[in-house]
Amino acid sequence: FSSGEIITVTNKEVGEGWWEGHKADGTVGLFPETYVEAFESTETIPQPATLSTEQIPQADDPFGFTAPFPSESWEEAAVEQSAAVPQNTNNDWNAWENTNQAASAPQQPDVSPTHSQRSQGSVVTSSLPPSSPIKRTDRKTTIRVGNFITSLTKTAAESFVLGENNVTVSPSSMIQVIPGLDGPMWENNPQPFTCSVTNPVKESKFSGLKSFIAYTITPSHTNASVPRRFKHFDWLYEQLVRKFGVSISVPQLPDKQITGRYEDDFIEGRRVQLQTWLCRIALHPVISRSDVFAHFVTSKEDEKAWKQGKRKAEKDEAVGGAFF
Repeated sequence: FSSGEIITVTNKEVGEGWWEGHKADGTVGLFPETYVEAFESTETIPQPATLSTEQIPQADDPFGFTAPFPSESWEEAAVEQSAAVPQNTNNDWNAWENTNQAASAPQQPDVSPTHSQRSQGSVVTSSLPPSSPIKRTDRKTTIRVGNFITSLTKTAAESFVLGENNVTVSPSSMIQVIPGLDGPMWENNPQPFTCSVTNPVKESKFSGLKSFIAYTITPSHTNASVPRRFKHFDWLYEQLVRKFGVSISVPQLPDKQITGRYEDDFIEGRRVQLQTWLCRIALHPVISRSDVFAHFVTSKEDEKAWKQGKRKAEKDEAVGGAFF
């Protein structure tokens, strides 16, 4: 479908954020519900059109043309022309007309003649009584496709594009853009560092009901080691995408494996992948200076301190389009 098009919804229970419907030309298909705007509409059936005027030629004129009658013989000509037209009271048109008149009589009586004759050209006009539009009481759900920036307004950049950002950011949290040899670039981190992921150990909780692998994270600028699980890496990735995903491409985490995750080869391979991912984040001039990343690599094993930093990161308002 295209912008501004109206689609009739036939099924909202497709699932996974999809609806089913059809366009005005009869094309049927699925479409994402987030790309459209729903509204209710009442359909109106237009009144039947008046039958068109037909030219009936005389039988004795091979060219179908009749000269105008003199003004003094108008009535006689009308009678002659009406007599010349065959009348069949049993045809389908008369039966339909009589039924229509009987049905619409209580609403609007019709005192005008059904057939009128005019002298010039032997014109016979058949007209139907006017009827008021019939409105359907059943309502259908229709949708209107949004404007050309529909896909953009469904993302986190909507507030920035519409100028609705009212977030106040401290000067220390501002990111500078400086001119470089190849154009504008992010200002480099004045204190670059790397991270190492070592000593993967299998641990358990709830009396052995739940097992997991814990890794030791050591940033080079503090040399203070902190333990982290894979779920902590996953939480960090979600927060980074939420904060920087509009303008910065955050590297993907390694896939989470269900079976064989406690085998030695898998544990070592996962450790190398996590260290590579963490070093890429630490070398980025913007992400490496974020509060959420600093909390991840420096927060000690203290449960209270970790939860405080976690709540602070999740309540950060300078995310998405507000990052600009």
